[in-house]
Amino acid sequence: MSKPEVEVTIDESGNVKFDVVGGSGASCKKLTEAMEKAMGVVASVEKKPEYNHAVSTGGQKVKQG
Repeated sequence: MSKPEVEVTIDESGNVKFDVVGGSGASCKKLTEAMEKAMGVVASVEKKPEYNHAVSTGGQKVKQG
């Protein structure tokens, strides 16, 4: 299994989205935790279906607003 990665997307309005790829469960939250704290207010957290799987191709999406 490859190492989990965080994809960061910034839209035209300046909203930031973190998407964990290759992780699952608590590891997803741990990967984005420091970035979420640095960005400030979290507008929403969307847990992908893979969040609850032991082996996964994705984790959670976090949208900063």
